[in-house]
Amino acid sequence: MYAAIGMIRFLCLLIIFSTLNAAALEILNPAKPIPAISLVAKNLRKQTAEVTTAPDGKPALKLTWDNSDANKLEFFFEPGADLPEFEKAVIEVEVYLTQNSFSNFFHIRLIDSQVEIFQFRKFLRFDKLPMGWQTFRFEINAEDLNSDPNIRTWGRNANRKINYPAKFFGFCIDFSRTRGNGEIYIGKISIQPEKK
Repeated sequence: MYAAIGMIRFLCLLIIFSTLNAAALEILNPAKPIPAISLVAKNLRKQTAEVTTAPDGKPALKLTWDNSDANKLEFFFEPGADLPEFEKAVIEVEVYLTQNSFSNFFHIRLIDSQVEIFQFRKFLRFDKLPMGWQTFRFEINAEDLNSDPNIRTWGRNANRKINYPAKFFGFCIDFSRTRGNGEIYIGKISIQPEKK
């Protein structure tokens, strides 16, 4: 009987450990201090990025743009946020959409120790999504970055292999130039890695 109780306790601990091991890790949270933000050509493109609150009062990174001045908004964190090593992972980005969150593509970018940038793309019709908070999921297979057409890489050592340590680097949002002013709010960013 004691052996059975001991086995049950061991299995419970194993389940708890597995659950903790698979838990999502927070990368960035606008409710806490975040790295400095650099917008690409912000004056030319008339774009802004500021930590504030979403319309529902939740802390968020607010991005604004004028569609007549550019067709994309790009920014990166200085420095980026550290990522754990992984073979496969899911990165989740909380996004608050308003009536002015029109877009075509939403990209996240990672950067590795060899200064190679990895861009992961999602095609989204924001005007067809419900308003309010959404979670955009990016499934990444670091062992096979060549077969996915939604992945681009470039940089100093563009070998399409993540050389660790790596960081979450930033975003690129593509939009139509015919829609007027745009805005979007970004909340927490997290990663759920499958460890090697």
